[in-house]
Amino acid sequence: MILLLLTVVPVAAFTPWARNDSAAYVFRDHVTGVLEKRRRKLDALRRKGGDAIIRDAVGRGLHWNALGVAFPRDARDDAFEKFAQTVVAHQPVDRAMLRHDTLAGRRLTAADHDAMRSERRRLATVDADQIGATGDDARNSRRRLAAHDAGRLDATGAAIIDDWGLSFENVTRISLKAHAALGREARKQNLTAGVVEATLLPGDVAAWLASPRLRAALDAYLGAKAYVRTRIGALRLTNRLTAPYSGAEPNLLGYPSGFWHHDRCGRRVKAFLFLHDVKADGRPTLIAEASHRTHYYEYKDLLQSRFSDEYISSNYDVVQLVGPRGGGFLFDTNTIHKGRSDGKRGRTVIIADFMDTRKLYTFKKLRYRGPCGQHRTVKMGGEDIACQSWCRR
Repeated sequence: MILLLLTVVPVAAFTPWARNDSAAYVFRDHVTGVLEKRRRKLDALRRKGGDAIIRDAVGRGLHWNALGVAFPRDARDDAFEKFAQTVVAHQPVDRAMLRHDTLAGRRLTAADHDAMRSERRRLATVDADQIGATGDDARNSRRRLAAHDAGRLDATGAAIIDDWGLSFENVTRISLKAHAALGREARKQNLTAGVVEATLLPGDVAAWLASPRLRAALDAYLGAKAYVRTRIGALRLTNRLTAPYSGAEPNLLGYPSGFWHHDRCGRRVKAFLFLHDVKADGRPTLIAEASHRTHYYEYKDLLQSRFSDEYISSNYDVVQLVGPRGGGFLFDTNTIHKGRSDGKRGRTVIIADFMDTRKLYTFKKLRYRGPCGQHRTVKMGGEDIACQSWCRR
């Protein structure tokens, strides 16, 4: 009789918004009320037969946890679209993220492939001039590097670059420009905190932006001619930096990037150039590996994008992005990440952001101020596109 009862009682579908899931977030008091609203919506959906939608999507490979939903690599399926529309895509911004990053994906056109072939031929010639290799050798080397870097981005959310291919002199020139800009910014704001940021011009880092390895990896991951550069800046973390916030309660007044977070813009690539060796004790960037495929439950609310150390370390493999001077890394800013605030050494880096062109203009149309630093956009190797500032730093 007991066995019969066990087979008859239905098993409730997994609820990702349980009361204790607020522990996954830094700002627990704020999120507790949000989770309660989500539970009520989910209960209403289930009363209308929503469990079948959820079970169907989960059976086809969907995963979800306290932070968001992870769709399978090939998510072009009616079950996933129906799940997204009924469970996680309630706001225009959410639907835009799904349309550009998750459900629709981006299939390269014939024109894209032609452009990539043309660019590879040009880069092969540049490589041959620089290293004395034959065109075929340079072309094959560039293809291998592009495939490796884009493959690491796709698999884990980040790719460590041991060498961007810049000369010692070029790194030195870029470093001098960066330190001068950071010094001016620090004096202007009379900063004594542990973080200094300064905007740079494309000409300040032209050698890096023209790096064949950078361009090839971006083409392979975002699609040739499918993206724009949205920001170039220098960042310095000093030994004054001790914690992501000050005071007994968490807040965003100190170093908000010191919390585990995503950048609230879905799929986007940040490239870093190390101006000196960056080691484990030098306040490196940390990532929660393979979290970049997550469609988060909320993008507009900044407080819901900050996650607790305990939850991330318990549910993801944490990787630190370190390397030598002249190297750096690429990472998808949809990956959960943070800048390490403690350490024995400071860190000074150059950062450039790259985003899908169509999504950028969708955000502008929606007046969405998610990703920071979008003050203007500049095409790779093309002319400047004038854009009004639509995002606060």
